[in-house]
Amino acid sequence: MQRTLLAGCCVLMIMSATVRAADSEVEQLRKENAALKARVAELEKQLGVAQQQNQQLVQEKQAIVQQQTQDKADARAYYLAKDYDGDENETEIASRVLPMQTTKGGTLRRHWLSLADHYKGKERSGPPASVDLYVQTYATGIAYRDVEQIVFNVGAESIVCPVKHYSSSMRAVPTTRRRERTDDETVKAELSIDNLKKLAAAPGEIVGHMGTLEFTISREQANLFRAMVDELGVK
Repeated sequence: MQRTLLAGCCVLMIMSATVRAADSEVEQLRKENAALKARVAELEKQLGVAQQQNQQLVQEKQAIVQQQTQDKADARAYYLAKDYDGDENETEIASRVLPMQTTKGGTLRRHWLSLADHYKGKERSGPPASVDLYVQTYATGIAYRDVEQIVFNVGAESIVCPVKHYSSSMRAVPTTRRRERTDDETVKAELSIDNLKKLAAAPGEIVGHMGTLEFTISREQANLFRAMVDELGVK
């Protein structure tokens, strides 16, 4: 009987140890489960924050794109005017006439620069190969009659615009001794689309040469080229 009791005690001890071990494992599993739940909750929180930030970035990007689109539209409206002539069935895109500047940043007296483009019909079938670049002067005599090209320097690159047409309008200016002839001059040059895009993308001030004349186009004035690029859709 003693042996039976001893055996029973041993069984109880073993069972008790087994239960305690099982309880310990369960407790450990509960802790691990709680830790996993906490980690999942933290990840869900981080995911929610990330989604909110992403949505905010998307909204900010949309706002920037909308602002850029509006800025381009404003620039086109400021620098360019489009007019359709029904009698001639021709559309003209004419730019604002900008005063040219000296290399020291001052206004170059009696000199103006502008762009223009013409095409048949109301809608263009495709982008042009070039646009017209005009330099108009007041009472400069015949200073630019023999000019063959207008050259712009963008970085180390020289952009050459060959002169297509020259005209002058004579005016008489009375003086105390004699009447001197002076002319208003117009120089029309060809600006290719590739070169137009280069001028539009110029990072800073553009230096130009027309005969012996050296002039500059400021970063702000270069918006004229950017507006024309945008209008023609030749990115």
